Amino acid sequence: MKNLHTYKLILVLNILLLSFALSIGQSYATHIDNSIDKIPTKKVKNCFNIQSMYKDNISLSTNEIISEDKLTNLIPYVFKVQNLCNYDEKYQLNLNISSDQNINYNNISYKINDKASSILSDDIKLNDLSYMIDSEVLKANETKTFTLKLFISENSENVDLSSTVLSANLTVNNAVEDW
Repeated sequence: MKNLHTYKLILVLNILLLSFALSIGQSYATHIDNSIDKIPTKKVKNCFNIQSMYKDNISLSTNEIISEDKLTNLIPYVFKVQNLCNYDEKYQLNLNISSDQNINYNNISYKINDKASSILSDDIKLNDLSYMIDSEVLKANETKTFTLKLFISENSENVDLSSTVLSANLTVNNAVEDW
């Protein structure tokens, strides 16, 4: 009889221990589930803000072809891009041309920060009058300062300098590949 009583006691203790372990496991699973719900799963459509000291559009009105050596004398457009989201995000910086003159945009070159200069080519063309000129990851809540120089490169061919007037603005948004 004593043996049966010990067996029942051990069985009750095992059931209590198992119930205790299950309740702790359920509590932990609920806690993890609630934590995951607080992580944003839907990205904000545009995390970025662009700040510029220029009120007018960016313009290029020149009758001079500029060599790489003379680029240091060219006054840049300075602006800042800020990531407003609380996670790292890839931005896409676009140059949107607002003048509709017959300009061969392949003669227009640009230089951002210390990167090598490039031309407005079909490789970076988004649509008829918009070009993606830079794209990188910006850390959460970080602000990055940019310098942009627009010019007619010495490598340009068949340039009519008398009619080369360019008016453009900058936009920044999440990189297209993220959507």
